[in-house]
Amino acid sequence: MKKVVFAIAMGLTCLLPFFALAQNNMVVSGEVKFPKTGNIYISLISKEIAEIKDAKSPFGAIIEVSEKELAAKKVSFRFENVPAGMYAIRVFQDVNGNGDLDMGAFGPKEPWGTYRDARPKFRAPKFEEMAFEVKEEIKDIVVNVK
Repeated sequence: MKKVVFAIAMGLTCLLPFFALAQNNMVVSGEVKFPKTGNIYISLISKEIAEIKDAKSPFGAIIEVSEKELAAKKVSFRFENVPAGMYAIRVFQDVNGNGDLDMGAFGPKEPWGTYRDARPKFRAPKFEEMAFEVKEEIKDIVVNVK
């Protein structure tokens, strides 16, 4: 009996790393609703990435908007293999095609948005205002770009 219990315990111990690995391979997906013509730039960022100017996230994409998506005014996105943790989603629509979010004296000149819809006046949103926890697969995110 002791051998059986020991064998089961060893088997479960060997499987623990696989369960931990599976929990770190989550999917974050949803859609971006947008107002104009232009590619959608989207990033899933950690606090560390948010605090460094011009830092690139390993979870980022440029979505070329198709005619069908343009007519529907929305595109889908999907980030895979996302480790558990706190994240924020930042999005902008590159209306003029230069690959940058153009800024004016009073903020962005191009449409932008975040998942938590944080839109403070006269400053960029803080990470804490945009943040959400990823601890399981999330499939229903909607980001409104304005």
